[in-house]
Amino acid sequence: MQIVLHDEGGLGEPDVQRRVTAMLGDVAKLPKVGQVRSPYQDKAAISEDRRIGYATVMLDVPAREMPKADTRRIFDMARKAAGGGLRVELGGDAARLLGQGGTGAAEGAGLLAALVVLVLMFGTVIAAGLPIVIALFAVGSTVAALTLLPALLGVFGRRFARQFTRRAERREAKGRAAPGAAWRRLAGTVQRRPPAALLAAGVLLGALAVPALGMRLGFSDAGSDPSGATSRKAYDLLSTGFGPGFNGPLLVVTDGGREGAQKAAAAAVLALYDTPGVEAAADPVPTPDGRAATILAFPSSAPQDEATTDLVGTLRDDVLPGLSAKNGARYLVGGATAASEDYSDKVAERLPLFMAIVVGLSMDYEIFLISRIHEEWTRSDDPSHAVREGLAHTGSVSTAAGAIMVVIFGAFMLSPDRLLQQTGFGMAVAIFTDAVIIRCLIVPAAMELMGRRAWWLPAPLARLLPRVALERR
Repeated sequence: MQIVLHDEGGLGEPDVQRRVTAMLGDVAKLPKVGQVRSPYQDKAAISEDRRIGYATVMLDVPAREMPKADTRRIFDMARKAAGGGLRVELGGDAARLLGQGGTGAAEGAGLLAALVVLVLMFGTVIAAGLPIVIALFAVGSTVAALTLLPALLGVFGRRFARQFTRRAERREAKGRAAPGAAWRRLAGTVQRRPPAALLAAGVLLGALAVPALGMRLGFSDAGSDPSGATSRKAYDLLSTGFGPGFNGPLLVVTDGGREGAQKAAAAAVLALYDTPGVEAAADPVPTPDGRAATILAFPSSAPQDEATTDLVGTLRDDVLPGLSAKNGARYLVGGATAASEDYSDKVAERLPLFMAIVVGLSMDYEIFLISRIHEEWTRSDDPSHAVREGLAHTGSVSTAAGAIMVVIFGAFMLSPDRLLQQTGFGMAVAIFTDAVIIRCLIVPAAMELMGRRAWWLPAPLARLLPRVALERR
């Protein structure tokens, strides 16, 4: 971790230096801290204007395994030196955990929104609460979800039946349309102009897919943390004092070479300084046996900047291979940005397989809809009537189920965690797209255009397949 310091009067002031030195001595005594290196021990750890600097805290455990409570102790101890114009912030992977809150508020909001959707659908609080009760038990034990629902229906079933019957009678007395009338009208509208419905849906899906053309995969760093988090403040201070690339240095590893790793690494440093996009490069650090050496290269652009990504490619594909051909050394480029690029390449490579698997998972609504259409088709032998009635009978249930998932995932956007925000937004949009655009427009329009051909099956195959009744009456 880094303890980042900022004082407009300069970190070299005697009072500031005294307080910082005393604080670092106290931090060195805390649990999980192995060593603390003061900024006054290393000239490179203080910016040229002497206003910003950092102390390096060496941990006894990997940063990602650092307990949050121990990180909090370091942060609290470091902040004791603040005051009188001196700012103290904590940077590094472990420090980012301090800015992460719980998801309780988001989960509570999602659960409340789901209850509202169920009340609107069933018209009774008891019936609306039943799916939530089942879900709570299902999280703990699924074979329970299969037995608890029938048991609760056995207890409350007659009461539900009376409420639903009275509701239907009141609707009929007031002359309201029967359930599903709105969905029949929607189906009729789509069936009158199916090509127009398909075109409109295609335009909407295309607009939603356009951002994927500029998608860049990678990991978020402290620059994406909330502006009030200490890790973000430390990140910004280091960028201001030492340049935007300081927070994401590249690690160039030199292995072997005809004249030894040390000379090969020195040649790499010269080549790095001649490479556009490299702000600075540290002196090589050899391994104890001298067979390898490491170099820290600082880009002139931020870690998540596309220019840094291009720099990684330039070093790997052009600059370092040319050096390797001259001296026989092997050069490898690592660091957070390079690791992010390698990860992105692997994700892109596996994306077709990932999409194929997701298509095993993304057809649940369509199964509900098409199975109901199939039932009407076998009963009436009228493809248009089957599409219309299938949508009318499943529209409310599927839409309510989709709405619950949309509001639940949408509630994730209330979380302070950036990953949960992204996941919640993406899932909410995807489910809305599937439940509304695909199920209400594309499926009915496509089946209307295909007509009887939608149910065609080669005669030999039809004789071999078993007849499965999707629903019995």
